[in-house]
Amino acid sequence: MPRILLLPRLPGPRNPRTIAVMAKHVINISETETTVKNSQQQEIRQATRQVKAGHYIRYKDMKDWLLSWCTARELPPPKCIVAKIIANPL
Repeated sequence: MPRILLLPRLPGPRNPRTIAVMAKHVINISETETTVKNSQQQEIRQATRQVKAGHYIRYKDMKDWLLSWCTARELPPPKCIVAKIIANPL
């Protein structure tokens, strides 16, 4: 559903040129929002495909790594699940 933008009231008489400029800005904002939404949807679809294919890092591995920062026993960055399976096949 498209959002309705409320434009501020301009002082003075209404000028057709001013109204046209304001309408142009509203159209640009609407097009930009649509572009951003489409981009986000593409990124979500790509991330979903990657997770289904096994390309992700386990929460526990990431948490352990982050908690090890600035300690004497800093861990190496965790690896993707698929990379671990390829490196250490059963």
